[in-house]
Amino acid sequence: MLVIPLHLGVLNLCPRGEPFISPVGVVETCSAKDQCPSDYWCHQVGFSSSGLCCPLPTRTVHSGSCPAAIPLLDRASSCRFDCRADDDCSFSEKCCYDGCGMHCKETTPSASGGDGEDKKQPVVKPGVCPYFDERQCSGKSPFNQCGSDEDCTGVQKCCSDGCTKKCLYPESNSACMQAKGALQMIGQSSGIQCRPDGSFEEVQCDADYCWCVNQFGVEVEGTRTSDDIAPNCRAPRKCPLPLCTHDISCKFGMKKDSNGCDTCECSSPCDGVICPDTSVCVPAPVECVAGPCPEVNVSTSIGKNSNSRCNGK
Repeated sequence: MLVIPLHLGVLNLCPRGEPFISPVGVVETCSAKDQCPSDYWCHQVGFSSSGLCCPLPTRTVHSGSCPAAIPLLDRASSCRFDCRADDDCSFSEKCCYDGCGMHCKETTPSASGGDGEDKKQPVVKPGVCPYFDERQCSGKSPFNQCGSDEDCTGVQKCCSDGCTKKCLYPESNSACMQAKGALQMIGQSSGIQCRPDGSFEEVQCDADYCWCVNQFGVEVEGTRTSDDIAPNCRAPRKCPLPLCTHDISCKFGMKKDSNGCDTCECSSPCDGVICPDTSVCVPAPVECVAGPCPEVNVSTSIGKNSNSRCNGK
């Protein structure tokens, strides 16, 4: 493991929390998970040819590697962060450090052995493309905007609209991808973490807390922690029954306090969602490919195939 002195000009490259700093005040780099403390993961972004040990939970990691980049301390004040982790980029890209900020870059494939290069299998994202009648096409040959799902950002898939291929939101998907897609439409997709197969990551985080969820994405009571501490999903704390002044029936469950325990207020899929100034958030049902699908922040008045997930006032 390499050690790099901690300079004031080096920006924090972790998706959340602070990178691990040794007792002597240096940022320790890593090239594998086992080189980090037990509650950290190796975020390999090309920082001095390696990565940084960042607080759990682990974010989705795309295949390939980032090119090595040495910190350019004289440019730190003007650095931009277009991403924080690979799942902020399309499936064919990684979130890489360029010596100043973080940007989505095409991956550098690992070296292959044998007679030639390994053939890269196309990425197929979860979900079903919306149906369009090809007979409605004018007969022209328009330019395809994508070739496969990996050319599309976030949860979007490369779908045919009857005439050409373009990046569209899937019509039906897993519960996690539906929730993430709803937030992606308003630029907040980092609020939901999904596995590559479309299921929920066991640990979810926002700007303030982390917590555990079950297979349906419902928060497990008593697992909420501050964002710099990984929750223990195997040993949730015991929560007292909330002392409410009246009986409460909540369609989406109860709001949680800072310990992840139930309160006397009802929660909503729209909690924490920030819509454009001219819109409000409205929970509505969506279609999932399998099992029950909880409502997300979808407008019931705009239409099923609309690109807006907030209802205009």
